[in-house]
Amino acid sequence: MMKHILKYILVVFLSFVSGRLLAQEASMITRLYDTFSENLVTLEVDYSVKGGGPEVKGKAELQLQGKAYHIVGGGYDIYCDGESVWIVDQTSKEVIIESLTEGPEGYMTNPALLLSRLDEFFDVKSIAGRKYTLKPKTKGEITAAEVTFSPEGKLVSGVFTMSDGNAWTITVSKMTTAPQKPLTAFHPSVRFDKSWIVTDLR
Repeated sequence: MMKHILKYILVVFLSFVSGRLLAQEASMITRLYDTFSENLVTLEVDYSVKGGGPEVKGKAELQLQGKAYHIVGGGYDIYCDGESVWIVDQTSKEVIIESLTEGPEGYMTNPALLLSRLDEFFDVKSIAGRKYTLKPKTKGEITAAEVTFSPEGKLVSGVFTMSDGNAWTITVSKMTTAPQKPLTAFHPSVRFDKSWIVTDLR
């Protein structure tokens, strides 16, 4: 269950296109890339997942800084300091710790990587106004993607079609920036004592 919730929350990061999409849109893409490269970015999002089963809806707040991030949503706190990932369930007092995967195989569980290297995984199929239709460069869980930007180059929404038939829709309700903070701020604040179930996969 934890892995499924995690995927639903983390897929929102796939909405951010920061690369060599089309030359005529370079200024908008460059502004977006610079925003995520130079700041601490906070996003408030709504997401829904439709497919063969019941529709899943939720909200999440995400803080991103380079490869580091903190996600709150679906009952979980997910931390990453650029090297390790902590998936924390405060209610059941359970935590899973994993190493950050930096290759293409990790794009579903490593959203921070996509902010600076998403262009390695997707090509632009077409552009209609500020709506980009993307296609993955290699076969994976995402078979198609569509993202929309505001005139200022901020992400508005994303729709992603998965190999299992699910369609994920993400809407960004708020996007703010702040000065970067130390990477230690992306460590869990809770102390995992003997009352916690700790699964360390590093």
